[in-house]
Amino acid sequence: MHMGQILTGGGLLESRHPREMFVSPPLILEGAMRAHNILYLPALAAVLVLSVLPRTSQADWVPGGLPLQAGPGQQDSPAILSDGSGGAFLVWHDDRSGAGNFDIYAQHVTATGTLLWSAGGTLVCAAAGGQVYPSLASDGAGGIIVAWDDERNGGLDDIYAQRLDASGTRLWGPNGNVVTTAFGTQQFPVVASDGAGGAIVAWESVVSDFDIYATRLTPSGTIAPGWTAGGTPVCTEPGGQDGPVILADGNGGAFIAWDDGRDPANRAVYVQRLASGGIPASLWPAGGQRVSARDSYQVNPRIAPDGGGGVCMAWVDYPNPDFVNSSIYLQRLTAAGAVAADWPSEGIAVCQADSTQSGAEIVPDGAGGVIVAWLDNRNNPIFPYDDYDIYAQRVTAGGFTLWQINGVPISTSRATGQWRVAMVSDETGGAIVAWQDGRNGSLGNSADDLYAQHVNPAGEPLWPSDIPLCSEASFQAVPTMCGDGAGGALVAWIDFRDENTGPDVYAQHITATGGVVAVPAASPPGLSLRVQPTPSRGPVVIEFDLAESAQLQVEILDVTGRVVRVLETRRSYGPGAHYFRWDGQSFQGRPAPAGMYFVRALAGMKVNTARLVVIR
Repeated sequence: MHMGQILTGGGLLESRHPREMFVSPPLILEGAMRAHNILYLPALAAVLVLSVLPRTSQADWVPGGLPLQAGPGQQDSPAILSDGSGGAFLVWHDDRSGAGNFDIYAQHVTATGTLLWSAGGTLVCAAAGGQVYPSLASDGAGGIIVAWDDERNGGLDDIYAQRLDASGTRLWGPNGNVVTTAFGTQQFPVVASDGAGGAIVAWESVVSDFDIYATRLTPSGTIAPGWTAGGTPVCTEPGGQDGPVILADGNGGAFIAWDDGRDPANRAVYVQRLASGGIPASLWPAGGQRVSARDSYQVNPRIAPDGGGGVCMAWVDYPNPDFVNSSIYLQRLTAAGAVAADWPSEGIAVCQADSTQSGAEIVPDGAGGVIVAWLDNRNNPIFPYDDYDIYAQRVTAGGFTLWQINGVPISTSRATGQWRVAMVSDETGGAIVAWQDGRNGSLGNSADDLYAQHVNPAGEPLWPSDIPLCSEASFQAVPTMCGDGAGGALVAWIDFRDENTGPDVYAQHITATGGVVAVPAASPPGLSLRVQPTPSRGPVVIEFDLAESAQLQVEILDVTGRVVRVLETRRSYGPGAHYFRWDGQSFQGRPAPAGMYFVRALAGMKVNTARLVVIR
């Protein structure tokens, strides 16, 4: 499975390393398996915005998620990028061809859920040998640049790339252009826009050791002047470097970070800033800048802009290579690579609770600081692999923590744990956090779902409870997300609800107020549907107009598509208006929690759906 990608504040994309996105517990990934935007809207305003969204023609958001490709074969490793207009571009690898190899596909989905490109995704590359682990960046002209691992030359992997225009048309030939075919294995590319129609691609190069290389592609897909054919070395120090992440610097270059084994006694996080011409930016040392002077084992770097031309870096920090009782640390570096004023050379401890912290994510807070979220087993240290919770902390530009010591709880559901944090900034000092969640399963029974929460600048949850993004059958995993520019987020994941086809890729849109966006079809002829009042603190009245007699079934569904209450079951009704009353209670006779719900009416072969919002 593949990296998450997050559109950070200011439109800068941080691209993530694919090894960090397996469904295995993240503590193992960081240790033994290392070998491998936004205004708060009141609830009523949000509903009014939703109510005027235009009807779309190809597909719409639906409870439980919109399938990007739910047909034959396996779809995996989704990556997502905001399109700047409320929608998103998505890429994934896909073996629908049945040839035993993965190909690369892409899709463009609008804010209302319309799939703009070919049904099932537009083909990016179907060369022989298989292509996996795609990463993407904007081309600045309404399209994207995609890079991936490629086996077309037999044996060891190379890196290729393709540019798609706004219509999804391939611009660099049918199966992309070469990024590198250098000797050895070239793998796990990450991509950032260069701001001039091209992109900077960084990757791992494996010959006798792991090193980091990069190149810059022009808008026409050629290697930019100043960059070495086959890859410009970013770091080739002894001891191995891996796990690159990348962030555009806003000046045609990029920050590239990784964890580094050049010191035999410690593993440290390093970062390099490459200028647009392919050389280290002024004052940046060859081989990269060490981020922290701590003597410890540092892994899984994360990077975010500080709003002043520099970066903030978070990582998981183990006191020794035994991978026990890790902490989350943070450092801020200037545009020139120096430790920012008032920050200690070792960085600051974001969380040092007596437990294991892992899987950190980072987004800017819009004021020069950042919000960091992570997995934390402080509430169940006896079974560290089975019951992680999610905590977060906000840190100022000066290095001071604003929320409670060791972070505020985002989700502490007492179940089989939360995994795989994804996060986007809300650009007002808060963040939306999503994760993989086992609360509806049990030990030995995989039933992970996806949940989300919105935290404000003070560290307070804005939603009364965690919002289920998807809780369909089997399990959903590895969320990746981007902001929608209107207070919410778009989320993509791999989904195992169809046991006959293997994992598929699904997506969903969630608003700043916690509503899962689902745009119903226009009322079919002969079956109109109205719900009043909405939002509602009490009962609601549901009105139907039938053009002819029909057997009518009326259901209330939650945002995951689960039936909360059945009001009528296939009873015959004549033409005209009919009214039902929902008292706001579930099957069990308990008040339904606050949130968005759907009324679904079935009359013969006709189906209609309407939204309603319950407030408490």
